[in-house]
Amino acid sequence: MRYAHQGGSNPPLIVIHGSGLDDVPASYSRYLERTFCEIFKLQGTPMKIQYNSSKNPFEGKKPRPLTEAEQRKAHRARIRGRKLYG
Repeated sequence: MRYAHQGGSNPPLIVIHGSGLDDVPASYSRYLERTFCEIFKLQGTPMKIQYNSSKNPFEGKKPRPLTEAEQRKAHRARIRGRKLYG
C-alpha cells in the first residue's frame, strides 16, 4: 500500500493505491473499515474501500551501472560501515 485518499462522500469511499492489492484478505478490509469509521467518527454510515492496484514499473529492469563517483562514495560508505546503493 502506498497511499489512500477520499474518493467519494455518499457513501464514504476510501481509495487505496499500491501494488499487490489483489490479495488483500477480506478480514483486513473489514479492519480498515472499522479503523476509518473510528477515526472519522462515522456511525450508521456504510463505508466502501476501493483498491487500485498497479504493477511495479521497475520490475524486470536491470539497475544502471554506477558511475565512478558513485562507486567511490559506496566504497567509502562500506569502509565506514554503512550500506549505499543496495
